[in-house]
Amino acid sequence: MGLGKTIQSISFLSVLYHKYQLYGTFLVVVPLSTMASWQHEFETWAPDLNVVTYVGDVTSRDLIRQFEIYVQSTKRLKMNVVLTTYEILLKDKSFLGSFEWAVLAVDEAHRLKNDESLLYRSLFEFTTNHRLLVTGTPLQNSLKELWALLHFIMPEKFDVGQNLKTEHHDSDHKTIASLHRKLQPFLLRRVKRTWKIIA
Repeated sequence: MGLGKTIQSISFLSVLYHKYQLYGTFLVVVPLSTMASWQHEFETWAPDLNVVTYVGDVTSRDLIRQFEIYVQSTKRLKMNVVLTTYEILLKDKSFLGSFEWAVLAVDEAHRLKNDESLLYRSLFEFTTNHRLLVTGTPLQNSLKELWALLHFIMPEKFDVGQNLKTEHHDSDHKTIASLHRKLQPFLLRRVKRTWKIIA
C-alpha cells in the first residue's frame, strides 16, 4: 500500500488522452471504500478528463445516464471516464456492458482471482481494447489464481491454464526463473524497500 498505484493508473489514462488522443471511454471499477480517493486523484492528476462517478441509488443512476453520459439529444459520449464500484457494475452490467471501452481498469484486482465468480464473468464479457489490473495484494502461491488474472487480461495468450500449471509445478530456482521471464512483460511490481519516500 502507498506505492502510488492509483496515481500511476490515472497517469496512464492521462497519457493515452493527451499524447495519443485516445479520449476514452475508460471504465475504472473500484471498491466503494476507495471511491473518494480515486475521485480526488482524478481531480488532482487528470483535471482535463471528464470523469463521471457512476454510483448512487436507482434514481441517481438514471439521472446520470440521462444527463452525464451523452451530449444532450445526441448519441455522442461526453465523458472520458466512468468511475464506478463492483456492486454498481453488477447491478447495471447490461448498461455498462453496452459500451466498447478503450480501457477497463480494475482496482483491487485480486478480487478477480476466481474465474468462476460473478464479477469475473461479468467483466470478462465486456468489450474492451485494453485491460489494466491494479492490486496491492499479492497472490498466495496459487498458479490457478495467477492464471485467472492473466487469462482476464489476455485470454488469447493465456487460454489454457493447464499449460501454466503443468509447466511450472515445481518450485526449483530454474522453474521460478522461467515463470518470472514469462510474466515480466505483463507485470509491473513495486515494493516498499525499492522506493525512497522524499518528504
